[in-house]
Amino acid sequence: MFWPPGKANCDGNAVNGCEVDLGTTADCAFCGDTCDLAHASSSCTAGACVIDNCDNGFDDCDTVAANGCEADTDNSAATCGACDNACPNGQNGTTTCDNGTCEIACIAGFGNCDGTLQNGCEADTNASQQNCGGCNQPCTIQNGTGMCTGGTCGVTMCTAPFDDCNNMSGDGCETNTNTSAANCGACGMGCSFPNAAASCNGGMCALGACNAGFANCDGMAANGCEKNVGNDPLNCGGCGRACDATDTATVSCAAGLCNSTCDPGFGNCSQPAAPAAFVRGVRHGRQ
Repeated sequence: MFWPPGKANCDGNAVNGCEVDLGTTADCAFCGDTCDLAHASSSCTAGACVIDNCDNGFDDCDTVAANGCEADTDNSAATCGACDNACPNGQNGTTTCDNGTCEIACIAGFGNCDGTLQNGCEADTNASQQNCGGCNQPCTIQNGTGMCTGGTCGVTMCTAPFDDCNNMSGDGCETNTNTSAANCGACGMGCSFPNAAASCNGGMCALGACNAGFANCDGMAANGCEKNVGNDPLNCGGCGRACDATDTATVSCAAGLCNSTCDPGFGNCSQPAAPAAFVRGVRHGRQ
């Protein structure tokens, strides 16, 4: 049967003849030849379905209209952002495409620290001195030298006179053993003197100021401020300030001042001013 050009009997009913106009998106080249291409707007031109425009995020990379805009340029690593842009296969990671941009997911212990996809995740963050535990985290130790092991920066050597006395790598070699009274000369070597403050000079303990009421009368640092000058009659109020015991029954020192009881038949009658060497002296004369 002869059909008029551009016409077709799509319903098979001879009564209404060739009721359908071909060349439409519903019946492009023949009855039922629908132009509904994937991820695209399409039209029928000269009896063939053609792509008018691709949907956002898609493109017709194989130039075959029949499968529409087949390439996912938003999420496909083979056509990321454009038909000819394949994401490189980097080492130590998996390359992906996110919204048209190539990215790489590194495996544990590695990082893409130079930001270049071509060489993948190039940094070993378990051992890299410049990327220890993560990108751009240099293993630097205050007052010493460090090493990155297992992604943690640890102290390997301190610069004298510093030492790592708290065993915390975060603050490095934090202690100056030349000046630390708690770690004088070495970690844990604390300076301590009886009844006195202590200091550390050049890694050696030094006696500091005596506590109130005490004095270093023997000049020896080892036993600290050994004399209680508040109650010692031989050092009453200061070193060498002995209370006068002439013709006395008892002699005592309280709060750095001398006190005494006279022997029978003697009395403290003159009560002269105390010599410069005494806080308060007592002289006795015969009655």
